Formats: sequence, C-alpha cells, structure tokens
Amino acid sequence: MAIPQCALGCLVSAMGNSTCPSGDTNCLCHDQMYSSQASECITGACSIRDSLTTLNFTSTLCGDDHYAHYTYSPLAVVIFFTAFPLIAVLLRFLARRTQTAKIWWDDFCILVSMASLIAFSGLYIYDFQLGVGTHIWAIPFDTVTRIFMIFYVNFALYGIIRLCTRVSILLFYIRIFEHTRGHRARVAFLILDIVTVLSSIGVSLFSCVPVHLFWTRWDGEHYNEGHCQNLFGEIVGVGVKDIAFDVAIILLPLPWIAALNLTTKKKVKAFALLAVGIVIIIVSAFRLAVARKFVVSTDPTVDIMDFEILAHVEVALGIFCACLPSISPLLQVENLRKLLPFLAKRHQSLHGESDPESSLPKGARSENTLAASGAPSTRSKGSREVITLTHTTTVATSKDQAMAREDNYFPMRDAESGARSPWYEEPKNTAAVYVAQ
Repeated sequence: MAIPQCALGCLVSAMGNSTCPSGDTNCLCHDQMYSSQASECITGACSIRDSLTTLNFTSTLCGDDHYAHYTYSPLAVVIFFTAFPLIAVLLRFLARRTQTAKIWWDDFCILVSMASLIAFSGLYIYDFQLGVGTHIWAIPFDTVTRIFMIFYVNFALYGIIRLCTRVSILLFYIRIFEHTRGHRARVAFLILDIVTVLSSIGVSLFSCVPVHLFWTRWDGEHYNEGHCQNLFGEIVGVGVKDIAFDVAIILLPLPWIAALNLTTKKKVKAFALLAVGIVIIIVSAFRLAVARKFVVSTDPTVDIMDFEILAHVEVALGIFCACLPSISPLLQVENLRKLLPFLAKRHQSLHGESDPESSLPKGARSENTLAASGAPSTRSKGSREVITLTHTTTVATSKDQAMAREDNYFPMRDAESGARSPWYEEPKNTAAVYVAQ
C-alpha cells in the first residue's frame, strides 16, 4: 500500500514538529500533536479517498483495530427484534384460528409490515458482512458505496413498515369502534397518515437528483453531477411527524376505553398496550438524537450502527404493539381448549398418523363427533334405532362472562343493556344464559 503524494508532504512536515526521535514509529503513533497536525494538513491537501488511503496505511502501521467495539451485539439485537415480532404475528393468526374469525384488512397490513421487516433485517445482516461496524478507512471504496446503497433501500423499507403498522392499528380501531362517535374522524386520520407517509417516502427516495448520488456522494467526487437535500433535515422531519402520529394513535381510543366498565384485568391489558406505545415514542426520539452524529460523521460506517439498530427496535416494537390486542384471546382457557385439538390434528397430519374415524365407512361419523357438533347421532339398540340430540348450553355466572367481545379485548356487548356490535353473531347451537348473583 503506497502513501498518496498529497499526504506524504504533510506527514514529513508534521514529523519535523514532533519531539519523537527520527524513525521511532511507536512514538509517532502515540504523539497526539503529530497526529493532529498531519490530519489537518491531509484533509486540506487530499481528496476523501486519498485521505482514507493514508489513514488506512498509518492505522495499520500503528496496529489500530479495524473494528469498532459496541456495548451490545448488533447481530443478536437484529435477530431478536426480528424473531419476537414474527412470533407475535404468528400468534395473532393462531388466535384467529382458535376463534374461527375472518382475516381482515388490519391482518393483511401487519403481514406486509412483517415481510418488510424480514427484508429489512436481511439487508442489515448483509450490511454487517460488507463492513458496517468497521472503520471506513479499512473498507474498500466500492464496498462503502454498496453499504450506502443498502441504507437507501432500508430507508424506504423503514417508511413502509411504519406505514403498514400504523394503518393496521387504525383499521383495528375502525373495526372495533365502527358504530361509535368519531368514526369519520378515525377514517380521515387514516387517510391523512397514508398520504403523509407516502409523500415522505417519495421525498426520501428522490432526495438526490440523480438518485445515485444518495450512495455515491460520500467521497465528495460527484457533487457536480447533481444535488441532494439535507439528509439530517429529512430524518428529523419524518421522525417528528412519526412521533406526532404515534402520540395521536395512543390517545385516539382513550375516550372510548375510559367509557367502558373494564375489569382490573382488562385495564392492565390496556395499560400494557399504552406502555409499549410510549416505549416506541422514546426509541423514536432517541433515534433522532443519534441521527446528527451519523449525518456529520467522518466515520459513517461505524456511526450508522446505532442509528439503524434503533430504527430496527422501533419498527419491531410497533409490530408487536399492533398484535397485542389480537394475541390476548390465546390467554383465555376456552380458546386454549380449542387450540389443543387443532395442534393434535396438525401433529397427526405431519406425522402421518391416522384419524380414529378414518376406519369408519364412508359418510359415517362417530357419535362423539356428532354430539360435539350438535347434530343428531344414531345408534342401534336391539331392533330399534335410537336418535340422540345434543344441545350445548353455556351458563355465565357474572356480568363479565356474559359479554361478547371482539377479539376478546374490548367488550362489544353489555349483559344488562343487551347492546351488541352488528358483526357479532351468537354461536350456533349454543344458548347463553346470564345467572344473576
């Protein structure tokens, strides 16, 4: 590795002002005054690429570590904050399965959000392999350009994840509180969120003209090819807007939740949802605080780490928060009972085990199966055929048990008033009886 000519004179000049003996490399490596004078001269005399080449030479000569050291494991954080929202999404759809509930638009939105997060995580892990976390002077120049190209893609994916997650939560509100006051305001807020986020993504994608300047301008050799907007201004603008929308989404359902006569258990669930939302806002604010350090950094491949890790934590918590209300039914005993037969059937199908009823003649069903479904069952008794009718009756001993709930999270029917949401249907072959105490 050769030292660029523009830097050679600076090193020799700074060496003349040093107190170190001539040829004492170890002394020069620890001489702060020498390093400061040489760096200032090289910055003014050399291009960014020549400056990094010189820094690579001197740092290697002095035995400096090429890698930055963090107080956490970035790869472990990315894997964890990809796995646990994925589990939350799977549990969300498992809860739908136990309730035999239809998949709605909010579920599709969270699927898109989760798929985008998986892509976001995959690109970030690829970034690790390229050199994120390594000092920029130790990375080949073409690789640095590729790192910023991936950052450009992840910048757009971040906006998509945030949009789909918030839309999923707002659609959930609209579904739950469809026939309550403020329905039009919630729909208007949803439209406003979609329009503003899509606009922000568009501005970010075309913040540089031509677009390739976003990932090639780092070396300072392409400024005459076009222009770019202030990256820090974009990040702060989008971040402040996201925080404002997050606060609004947290506050939006509070008047209706406060009007409900919730039990202590349901209040704890509502508080947990609120707490996760507040944590997301705190992470978003902290991400804005580290954005400045990354944007003005002379070692961006190191300083980008904290910025992207916080973005990853933020979107992962958002997906988890959006799934919390739908996961709640799985904690109820009656749904766990529904889930166990489902898992047993899955186990049989995966391991090729035969169904106990498979040995029966075609069209025949066992008495237990018919009884469970409420259909008539028949059996022979001597020369007579006995027909058995089974009817299931559910008895509730408290007002809370007599409430029908959408997603078992917010009560949609009051036992005293009898008011119910229009999409609620009483289970077939089941009579709900309220026993006053």
